[in-house]
Amino acid sequence: MVKYNLVRSLVDGAEIIAIPDSVVQRDADNVSVDGSEAGTYNGIYVTTGSSEWPQIQGRISQNSGSLGNAVVVGPDDTIIQSVDVSALSAGDVVTFDNAVLSPSTEYRFALEKADSNTTFGADDSSFPYTSSDGELEMTAGWQNGTLVDSKSSSYAWGFYEIGNVTGTL
Repeated sequence: MVKYNLVRSLVDGAEIIAIPDSVVQRDADNVSVDGSEAGTYNGIYVTTGSSEWPQIQGRISQNSGSLGNAVVVGPDDTIIQSVDVSALSAGDVVTFDNAVLSPSTEYRFALEKADSNTTFGADDSSFPYTSSDGELEMTAGWQNGTLVDSKSSSYAWGFYEIGNVTGTL
């Protein structure tokens, strides 16, 4: 197993944190939730490893469409960052450039319902999913969610991959 450590350096007096190349990926879409069946938020739980993530990305699942916002929710049930993804579609990558995720902490990544959108996911998910370096882990799904904790052990929604998805962070 390859281990990554954060590299901290100063550039013109500002601290720069190197972001790991980690990516965690779940099973492909095989089920959908739409209209009145869908809660406001549908997504996944992700736990960080030993690294801080000043930015992170998520790849929208293969079949999701009619999107509103993508959100990262912290352990205190508040939105850390919301990004308008209405111009994006299935397979596109969302960058959360102000999320600043702490090490060893659980977060939720979700698509916020826009009108009667359809969010696709994977049924009978085999949690947990772990990145090859152990820095990220998908631990559960989040369906029919409000901002309050609502774990599902069998469904994963909205995002297919989380981490340094494009390798450009």
